[in-house]
Amino acid sequence: MSRHDARAVLGVPDGASRTEVRRAFRRLIQLHHPDHAGAGAGERAARLTEAYRVLLAAPPEPAPPPPAPRVEPEIWGPSVRLPAAPAAAFAAVVEAADRVGEVSYVDRATGMVQVVVRPPDGPTCWLTLDVRPHERGTAVHASLESIEAAPAPDPGPYLRLLAHELVPTHPPRGSAP
Repeated sequence: MSRHDARAVLGVPDGASRTEVRRAFRRLIQLHHPDHAGAGAGERAARLTEAYRVLLAAPPEPAPPPPAPRVEPEIWGPSVRLPAAPAAAFAAVVEAADRVGEVSYVDRATGMVQVVVRPPDGPTCWLTLDVRPHERGTAVHASLESIEAAPAPDPGPYLRLLAHELVPTHPPRGSAP
């Protein structure tokens, strides 16, 4: 007996709770029990019992979804392309930026994140990240500007570090593998 047929036999709607199914079965089995209903009641009671068992049987476990392919950020020029919607990418960028340096400014409306970074052999800088929709996801453009009276270093290493921190399966910096 199909679940559709079982619902029809017990007179319950699609999506009925276990309690509703149980109540419908008890009400109907009292009416159609062989001890009370006479001729043909045994067949009706058997059909009600089968419908009850079908509807209370645990639904089969859905197959687990296949693992999502690991898609890493793609670096091109002074930008990183993320295969994610802008809102999700922006949240990921803010989290990753916090691991790269000290987030000093976040503006969701304009898609800007500003991070203070301190290169080991250079001046303290602002790493400005501009998060924008892109035809294949989201693009994050990076620029590096010195806060001190010295030229800013190449932003490339910070862009690569940011891309590395954006990989979802990557453990946070400083944690044991």
